Amino acid sequence: MLLLRSRGVLAIEAEGLAESGAVELLGGVAFEDGQRVPPTIVRRVWRRGVAEVHDDVADAPDFAHDPYLQRVRPRSVLCAPVQHQGRAMGVLYFENDLSAGAFTEARVRVLEVLAPQVAISVENARLHAAQNRFVPYQFLRSLDRSDIVEVEIGDHAQKEVSVFFSDIRGFTSLIERLPAAEALVFINSYFATAEPAIQGHGGFIDTYLGDGIMALFDAAGSNADDAVAGAIAMHHALERFNAARLKQGLRSVRTGIGINTGTVMLATLGGGRSLKCGVVGDAVNLAARVEGLTRRYEVGVLISDATLAAMRAPSRVAKRRVGRVRVKGREQPLTLYEVLDAEPERSRDVRHATLDQHEAAVDAFFARDFAAAQAGFADCLSASPEDPLPLYFLNRLRSLIAEGAAPDWDGVETMTEK
Repeated sequence: MLLLRSRGVLAIEAEGLAESGAVELLGGVAFEDGQRVPPTIVRRVWRRGVAEVHDDVADAPDFAHDPYLQRVRPRSVLCAPVQHQGRAMGVLYFENDLSAGAFTEARVRVLEVLAPQVAISVENARLHAAQNRFVPYQFLRSLDRSDIVEVEIGDHAQKEVSVFFSDIRGFTSLIERLPAAEALVFINSYFATAEPAIQGHGGFIDTYLGDGIMALFDAAGSNADDAVAGAIAMHHALERFNAARLKQGLRSVRTGIGINTGTVMLATLGGGRSLKCGVVGDAVNLAARVEGLTRRYEVGVLISDATLAAMRAPSRVAKRRVGRVRVKGREQPLTLYEVLDAEPERSRDVRHATLDQHEAAVDAFFARDFAAAQAGFADCLSASPEDPLPLYFLNRLRSLIAEGAAPDWDGVETMTEK
């Protein structure tokens, strides 16, 4: 049994069986209840930093008072501290339930030799885990580096990725009356909900942006599909998150997600004394613009035409055209698509039922057949009064019908703000 200290508390991390060689990772189980180890012996070894061997546990002074020893009755026990550079890191616990005196002096000497190696391995594993929390291993892999100490200013790699931006709608109003500590708990609980959905589909977090997330999906050939699947999973996880909040009398949380696919430069940025691993490129800027447009169209997930074109299996995802826009700083317009599968079941089903009507109305809109487009979007709105997109098009159409379209009108909206 391996027990390690985390934030000053000793807990069981792993359990192994000598006969089968099986090892179970327990992830920090409490030991004080005496369910897996004798707490009296473990506490004493942890406190004193000295190994103990009990050739016959029945003769041990703790036998009558320790709930584990009373219940399990092992024959012999060895418990030793795990230390690194004089610092206590944990405890190793062994037991034999067949024979007394199982832990001979020779075996104890072997353990004394191995225990420092265990401590070094644990320390290295913790450092590696901490490194991955600040610099994802996918980023290092892209730079052809295996460890953060190998990274230097100017290291870079060019590759195609899908860039994912998300942002909480109305974040200020959600936290403005919360004490700072409660606001921190809220935002971290939200990130804890969002992060597994991203990582579970091959993405990694590049940056937390206040209440926003920037993530990258870099799997060759599938990063666009992965990013869309991650966005869908994140919104479904958010539904469960909101259900729990509503039970507590708290407001639900809504997010917008924008995804764009393109070539970027993954690089180390900095001035010499400080370094940051980051990603730069037009595809990043465009993904941020796409996310910002989720507010304009009042939709949950928007993807660019570049992402749709890069998907291996676009037909597996229900989506609909939102429009064509020319974002600030770019001449080339892009077509945006709403991912319907990311919506709650009720609104998803209704929007899917009117999908053909919607697409026909969009075709009529861009063909300048405004009367047909108006009738089509009106039918969509009648079938789904809570759907904001038909209303958005109808408002545009009223202006076009009333004032007429310019000869060079092509339906593209030009955004004057970022």
